[in-house]
Amino acid sequence: MAQRPWFCYNIFMNTICILFAAVMSVAPTGDKVELCPLSEVRLAESSVFTPAVKAGLSYVDELDPDRLLAPFLREAGLPKKADSYGNWESCGLDGHTLGHYMSALANFIASGNDADGHLKKRLEYIVSELARCQKANGDGRCDGVPKGRELWSSIKAGDVGVIFKHWVPWYNVHKTFAGLRDAYELAGVRQARSVLVALSDWAIDLTSELDVGKMQHMLDQEFGGMNETFADVYAITGDAKYIDAARRWEHNRVFEPLYRHEDRLTGYHANTQIPKFVGLARTAQLSGDDRRWDAADFVWRTIVTRRSVAFGGNSVGEHFHALDSFAKLMADRQGPETCNTYNMLRLTERLFEHDPKPEYAAFYERALYNHLLASINTRKPGFVYFTPTRPAHYRVYSTPTNCFWCCVGTGMENPGKYGRFIYARSGKDKIYVNLFIDSELRGVLRQKTDFPDGGKTTIEFLKPFKGTLYVREGDKYAKHTGSWQKGAKITASRPMDWHVEMLPDGSDWGAVMRGPIVMGKDCGKDRLDGLFADDSRMGHVAWGPLVDADKVEFREAGKPLDTKGLVPFFKLHECRYQIYWEFTTAEKMVARKAALEAAAKAERERERRTRDRVMPGEQQPETEHDMQTSENTAKGYHSGKHWRHGSWFAYTLDPKGAKNVAIEATYWGDDRGRAFDVLANGVRLATVKLEGRHGGKFFTETYPVPPEVAALRADGKIRVTFASTNGGLAGGVFDVRLMEAQ
Repeated sequence: MAQRPWFCYNIFMNTICILFAAVMSVAPTGDKVELCPLSEVRLAESSVFTPAVKAGLSYVDELDPDRLLAPFLREAGLPKKADSYGNWESCGLDGHTLGHYMSALANFIASGNDADGHLKKRLEYIVSELARCQKANGDGRCDGVPKGRELWSSIKAGDVGVIFKHWVPWYNVHKTFAGLRDAYELAGVRQARSVLVALSDWAIDLTSELDVGKMQHMLDQEFGGMNETFADVYAITGDAKYIDAARRWEHNRVFEPLYRHEDRLTGYHANTQIPKFVGLARTAQLSGDDRRWDAADFVWRTIVTRRSVAFGGNSVGEHFHALDSFAKLMADRQGPETCNTYNMLRLTERLFEHDPKPEYAAFYERALYNHLLASINTRKPGFVYFTPTRPAHYRVYSTPTNCFWCCVGTGMENPGKYGRFIYARSGKDKIYVNLFIDSELRGVLRQKTDFPDGGKTTIEFLKPFKGTLYVREGDKYAKHTGSWQKGAKITASRPMDWHVEMLPDGSDWGAVMRGPIVMGKDCGKDRLDGLFADDSRMGHVAWGPLVDADKVEFREAGKPLDTKGLVPFFKLHECRYQIYWEFTTAEKMVARKAALEAAAKAERERERRTRDRVMPGEQQPETEHDMQTSENTAKGYHSGKHWRHGSWFAYTLDPKGAKNVAIEATYWGDDRGRAFDVLANGVRLATVKLEGRHGGKFFTETYPVPPEVAALRADGKIRVTFASTNGGLAGGVFDVRLMEAQ
């Protein structure tokens, strides 16, 4: 049941305060609008977002700029002032957090959360240190990528394949680009402009000799929003070489289907793609290219209407899943990633400025409240990576000096920019009120609302205003044209109706909503293992036990909706929760109970025995398990699973203290003509011959690891290698687990 909100407006007219006002409902199109900058918007102390702002400020204050700068000084050959942080900051993605941190500081400064100026001083210091690194490097380079000098030299010489032996270095560098941009544009740090331009010139020079084929091959690895930042540098400088660079960084394999309105996203790493789409929209904005606008709008609609859940998030295990089944999303502990929604809102901002359609604002509101606000713990400040939709599971929170995930980076940015979308302008006489949030458009109007607990807002003018006020009423805007004196008020109300929103795949799973707010149920605090993450490599995943599918609450279809005990999801923290229910009949549930119980028992036992696991073909798990491959490796997506094959490829898995283990590998039954060895720590365990004997289904084989083989490495880990024996391909392999032997 899709949301169909409506509003009722009451305009209190006073002959002294209001000279004239006319109201009509419209869906404005054709306007080019500008979102009011953070410097002009202030959240009220009474806003539901204010506690999250305070938590975000507390989090960034705990971080030491010198520790974040350490990888940059190391790569520039300068003496360190402090040790690098651990976690993602010391295992290949060194330096990526600093760019996010700069953006977070800039957001807080612009939004009025730096009364004593200490954040501005901290940001100026960081920029000055980056300028010092640039000077030491001598070529404009400024990054913390490990062994970056050798990497960039190889790329300059035309060897783009070397980039795949590193952990997404262009994604890493992009964060510095974005941080410098925000330091300059939002916080007014003038030195950031020269550092940003020099860094841009370095990147352009580095890739200038790459032909289209090599450039596109390099773009097969995640590169963040490099196309967007080049477009931004064009907007700052007016130099056309930067908009040309932005177009050069467009990933044709991903973009071309969008121009044809084809959804080819299934199986792609979601947050690799979304920043590219933000760049696509930004380039369209600066060049007036309708083809790019159309593609950006198409992909936005595809993700929002066909691939997203009720709280606005998308993907499972970081990847876009098949359109016809959200079943994996309902079962997995790795639900939608916060970074994806952060970037979807940035895409929404660009599209709204081009054409202020109410559906853009409605999605922004939904995702802002139900995902971004829900992803920050205000009691003990920390940020969420995955938000599982699996019933009765839970989320894990970062801790300031231990965790440096991508979603910590965007998580730090979010609180300072909560005011970004509330108001917009078109010219001097048109104002858009997009969101009901206690706030002020400085010197113009003030908004006081009881949303989301209620549905009423009051808009008070702080000075005389003559023009048009557009107030969003869900699927349209109400247009108020007239003249108002200081102190005049407009009130607007919207019903907060209870309803169910089903998943886009047509299954029986639905979320209970009150207006646009996702409602959830507290399912207790049992076994919240790793609730506050340590510095372990996979600490962002909620590894506690899964609640069996036959043990979670379902809802009986056709019955009146029971809302007892449900609260807004953004208020639920440090607990197991349920935000999706299966809406079915009692008879169907009885019939399914035995099957569910048997499946749950088997799943529970397999989970218990799994000591470590890598999903071949998925970027993050492969990076986390030290993947190495032959030159001819490839990955793909088939029947709901990712795969990898190649002459050889290898991963390192951790038995976590288990003495007797076995390797379990999953293959596709129709694959044929392939022979390869499975090795553990260099010792052959088995030779696999795929001859199509299992038909169109997955099958799994198990290879016990002798204790003496497991003991070959001093660190106790096991290097698992798949290597062809006939000059062909090893794999495809769809799943690799290290199991406690039965």
